[in-house]
Amino acid sequence: MGRVVRRFREEAGMTQEALEGATRVHVTHIRAIEAGRRSPSFDVVCRLASGLGVTLAALGAAIDAERSGVSDDR
Repeated sequence: MGRVVRRFREEAGMTQEALEGATRVHVTHIRAIEAGRRSPSFDVVCRLASGLGVTLAALGAAIDAERSGVSDDR
């Protein structure tokens, strides 16, 4: 999941600090998620999707594609 969040964030041209401001998820938590050290709660996943400007379905599909090794052709 962390790689997907990082990819979406970078594609949006956001820093981790900007994502913190958009989601009210502390930057240290975002860093830990992106590094794969933390698993976010459903609430945090919803806030990340919103802050990244994507639907929860799009974020979930990208995570599923990442897990299965399938290319994500958004």
